[in-house]
Amino acid sequence: MSEFEKPHARSGLMPPQPVRWGLPDAGIGLALFVAIIVGSGFLGRAPWFPRSDALGTALTLVFYVILAAYAVAVARTRGLGNLRSDFGLELRWVDLPIGVGLAIALRIATVLIYNFAIDVLRLPAAHTGNLELPKNFVWAVIFGLGIASLVAPIIEELYFRGLLMRAIRNAVVRRSRSERIRARASTISIVVSATIFAAFHLYEATNWTMLFVLGANILVFGLVAGAIASRTGRLGPSLIMHISTNALGAVLLLSSYPR
Repeated sequence: MSEFEKPHARSGLMPPQPVRWGLPDAGIGLALFVAIIVGSGFLGRAPWFPRSDALGTALTLVFYVILAAYAVAVARTRGLGNLRSDFGLELRWVDLPIGVGLAIALRIATVLIYNFAIDVLRLPAAHTGNLELPKNFVWAVIFGLGIASLVAPIIEELYFRGLLMRAIRNAVVRRSRSERIRARASTISIVVSATIFAAFHLYEATNWTMLFVLGANILVFGLVAGAIASRTGRLGPSLIMHISTNALGAVLLLSSYPR
């Protein structure tokens, strides 16, 4: 490890010793995300595929288990051996107020972004939420509060603020010949990972208003999550923020469900 890398190791973004995982491993992880998104869309449209809330929820859980298994495999075979040391998956009590507070602030930002789209850009008023729940109330609760609000945030933070952001940071620090660029490695990794994170959600947009609002909202979310993960060297605050944001959306949807 070079002298330049040593002070950055203490920030938590670069592992305390050289690891073998990097951008190729992050790329494979993102390819898994794409494969799952495409595969889910194909199955959802296939006339021969049985449709039920239970099956849909179970398949979604299986998909996330596959992603989790890959992250664990990368840490154990090409890293320091665990998700905490490699990707910063660590929770502390202080993360709760930080994460919840940021989630509330981002909820306010979402309203401002929507108002900007309607009042300034003159986009038509439309639904902009990207969370879809099963029709059955019981399965909607299981999916909304279990998978969408707990499982999904853990996996997405592991990949986008853990593996991907750190891989970008490490690559910039280790490969760039410019001291100026290397000094900005944290900023570069935050912006690039947030942009990719937002892009991975744009397929959910069903109208132009939703495309703008969803894209801007998730980009802001990714920038804030990346900044707090960079600052603390852990995924705890961004994970609580992610869980709180998704849970609030799920609760709002469930409150209007027929019993």
